[in-house]
Amino acid sequence: MIYKFYFLFWFTLAFSLDVFAQTHSDCFKNYNLSDSLAIEWQQDTIGCKELRLKYLSIFMDGDELKGMSKQCLLEIFSTPNYHDSGNTTEYFLYFIGNRCENNEYTEDSDLIELWITIKENAIFNYGIEINCG
Repeated sequence: MIYKFYFLFWFTLAFSLDVFAQTHSDCFKNYNLSDSLAIEWQQDTIGCKELRLKYLSIFMDGDELKGMSKQCLLEIFSTPNYHDSGNTTEYFLYFIGNRCENNEYTEDSDLIELWITIKENAIFNYGIEINCG
């Protein structure tokens, strides 16, 4: 009886890890994105380190990311700096770059923002906005 439990446990664990690995690799592979993008993007949570600026071109090159699932978006780009949820539409805001002091952006800082519109659990539209402090 105990052997059946261990077998079931290890089988379930192996299956879960395989599904996670497949999902993880698909998110990056389907959009030709690297793991380093996610690592650096997530290390630069408010854009002070200027790591996100390196990836700005991803969002300037047409509509490549349109249709990306919300799940992949969150896996790659992590939690947005701002999130607004309506009935059928969600808006994500990521800070890409700004002037910072002590790893905090200043109120009079110029700010580069990435706005993403989510409809039906996928990216519908996105754009870059530059706000001068």
